[in-house]
Order: sequence, then C-alpha cells, then structure tokens
Amino acid sequence: MKPKLTIFDEPLLYAEGLSKILVQNKIFSSIEIFNSYENLSKHIKNAPPEFLMISSGILMRTEMYSSIENIVAENKNIKIIVIGHSFDVTSIRKLFTKGIKKLPRQKQFLQRIFKINSSIKLKRNLHLRLCKRDDD
Repeated sequence: MKPKLTIFDEPLLYAEGLSKILVQNKIFSSIEIFNSYENLSKHIKNAPPEFLMISSGILMRTEMYSSIENIVAENKNIKIIVIGHSFDVTSIRKLFTKGIKKLPRQKQFLQRIFKINSSIKLKRNLHLRLCKRDDD
C-alpha cells in the first residue's frame, strides 16, 4: 500500500499541482494540503500521515524547528521532508537534531521526486513559452 502524504506549503496552487503529480505517479495513495499550522496540527493529531512535506518558506526558521520537534515528539513514525532553496549547512544539521531522519531508500525516493519536479518545471516553462508565442 502506498503511503499517505501531508503537504504544508504555500501557495496552494503549487501544492495542489505537486500533489496531483505525486498521486498520478503513484508515489502516494493520498495527499492532504494545509497552509495553516493550526489546521495541520489538528490533522496530524487525528490522522497522522506517513510523510509530512514542509516548505521552508511557510514558517520562520525558529518556528519550523520547534514545530518539527513537537510533531516528531508526538508522532515518532512520521517521516518529514523539508523542501526549500536557501538552507546552509548549519540549518540542515539543526533540522536533523530536531528529529528529521535519513530514509533507508532516500536516494531512490529523492530521484523520483526530483524527476517529477523537473517535469513540473519543464511543463511550466513550455506553457510560458507557448503563452508568450500566443501573445506575439
């Protein structure tokens, strides 16, 4: 059975597009999306997912560290994926001290995610080019 994923991210349009592609590629059985920490917390308490994907831009770093620490303390089995583009080594180490763990088959999993993400960017760029040509 495929695992369940919860995404905590903004903008919702990006998160919804990502979730649709992840489901279509049969990586996850179901995906829930939240952009409010309060709603996310309620969801995790009532129906904890196997995976939680958190965007680095939705919370301040200190809030993200404490949120991850609280989530992991209450739900030892949740695997947390933090996505972001501006992490330094110190921040990454701190995430690991707060409870993020390396996945056993992390390389294969990340290759699938990066392949999907590349596909999203390629489709987006193609769409932008087509729209631009239509405008000409």
